[in-house]
Amino acid sequence: MGDFTKGCVTLAGLRSTLAAAIVDLPVADLPAAVGAFEEAKAEALRRLLAPPASRAVVGELVPAEVVAKQFHLAVSSVHELARQGRIPHRMFGRYRRFDLAEVAAEVANSEIDRLEPPKKPRRNEHLVGGVTGRSPRAGVGGAVESERRA
Repeated sequence: MGDFTKGCVTLAGLRSTLAAAIVDLPVADLPAAVGAFEEAKAEALRRLLAPPASRAVVGELVPAEVVAKQFHLAVSSVHELARQGRIPHRMFGRYRRFDLAEVAAEVANSEIDRLEPPKKPRRNEHLVGGVTGRSPRAGVGGAVESERRA
């Protein structure tokens, strides 16, 4: 095995320290030492077999799809909120990335009731009668039913 380190402890140093401790340990204390080694072994196995941490580790940048899933939004809504500056994001070229912790903190600290972008008006909705200029009561031909009969 390689010489793995964590802080100042190396795997080789740990082995030599344990070997020396076992040699110097009284025989009456060996069962307790074996129990302690089994507990350490169980902890090591628990860490090895633990499921990987969630994808959104604090400080890790994720795409809009992850934010959308976390906050139950459409991906387009996440992009729109970012464009409006309502949620924090970072641009990498044309790609937008989010830190879930920052987004959650912003939502918690802001006055956003629901994390939804405002509805965009339909094209030419401001015109009377919508896009075509017809009366809202107009039939297929564009004229009101009473005008067609006359």
